[in-house]
Amino acid sequence: MKENYSKVAIITNPTKQHAKEVINKLVSFLVSLKRDVLVDLVSYNFLNKSLKDKVNLFEGFPKKGEVDLILILGGDGTLLNAARYLISLEVPIVGINVGTLGFLVEITTENMETELINIFEGKYVLEKRPTLKVFHYRNKGLIGKHYCINEVVLRRDSLSRMINLKIYFDKDLITSLRGDGLIVASPTGSTAYNLSAGGPLIYPSLPVCALTPICPFTLSNRPLILPLEKDKYLKVEYNSPQEIAKVVFDGQEGTEIRYKDELKISRSEYDLLLLRKPEEDFFKRLREKLNWG
Repeated sequence: MKENYSKVAIITNPTKQHAKEVINKLVSFLVSLKRDVLVDLVSYNFLNKSLKDKVNLFEGFPKKGEVDLILILGGDGTLLNAARYLISLEVPIVGINVGTLGFLVEITTENMETELINIFEGKYVLEKRPTLKVFHYRNKGLIGKHYCINEVVLRRDSLSRMINLKIYFDKDLITSLRGDGLIVASPTGSTAYNLSAGGPLIYPSLPVCALTPICPFTLSNRPLILPLEKDKYLKVEYNSPQEIAKVVFDGQEGTEIRYKDELKISRSEYDLLLLRKPEEDFFKRLREKLNWG
């Protein structure tokens, strides 16, 4: 059964080697399949003149309802950077590797045409991954709202001493943590910073998050798995009046956090929708990327 991916958007990382060559090959192939192709400005500027009148240009990111499928040319980082803005479109995303193959990008440039045919013929599976929504409060007022694919990191400034956090789940106190900070990771983010900090790996579709302390003062403060729900939230209070700290979202944007600020973190209303090869399961990726036996 063929999938109705008639409107395909392309987003390209301009810093990747061979990006120009790949985007021209990709657009030519999609046009030959009579797909409506929408491209970002980077992709458009890379296109040969003969192809420019065969695509539609969008500014920034596509709008909801404009596309059925989004192709990201780059690596894991490119996909994650774009995905924070794309999840609200609620359409599948596929990564085409024009960098270092990681946990998320699915297709190589060598097998691109074959795999796209497989996608259009419905041979890929749709994977739904929970994402995070973060509200930042100061003096009881909301000062920021953020969506995260990987993680929320609350950490001390490089010149600060250890910071103090008080952590609650659904109004119940979990712990008072003293250390360098805290990672709250989604299942997708469990293989990123969370893994490096000693946190647990999480199966991608599970509705849970990981709380991983960063260099805790008390060694009994260990990583913790919590339910990730839309109507319950994890609350983190910042309780260090003298120390400077930051909260960072997916390693891409951050803001200062001040004494008595609160973060409320819950499951986002949007899932990350990834199209995957049926044979490329999570455990195979762990064996390949982490050299498991």
